[in-house]
Amino acid sequence: ISSCIVWYSTISSCIVWYSTISSCIVWFSTISSCIVWYSTISSCIVWSSTIFTCFFWSSAISTCFVWFSTISTYFFWSSTIFFCFFWLSAIFFGFVWSSSISSCFFWSSTTFSCIFR
Repeated sequence: ISSCIVWYSTISSCIVWYSTISSCIVWFSTISSCIVWYSTISSCIVWSSTIFTCFFWSSAISTCFVWFSTISTYFFWSSTIFFCFFWLSAIFFGFVWSSSISSCFFWSSTTFSCIFR
């Protein structure tokens, strides 16, 4: 009977140890799974922030290109208008000078004709 009791207590001790080890394995696998999920979520957060940063920089660069093209168009049109006014003023002054020279020739010819008469 004592031997049976010893064997029974030994088996009971083994069962307790087995259940303890099984419980430890379950907890370890649960913690490992949590670590995997945490690293996965962290990786997703890193990728999402990276993608957000890329979209932010791309939109900023696109805005810069839009502003640059707008400013370039403004300078192009302003220079075009400036050159148009320049040419118009040059043509106007050309007409003024040509009319002045024509007037001078007219008055000089009139004066010479008066002198020779």
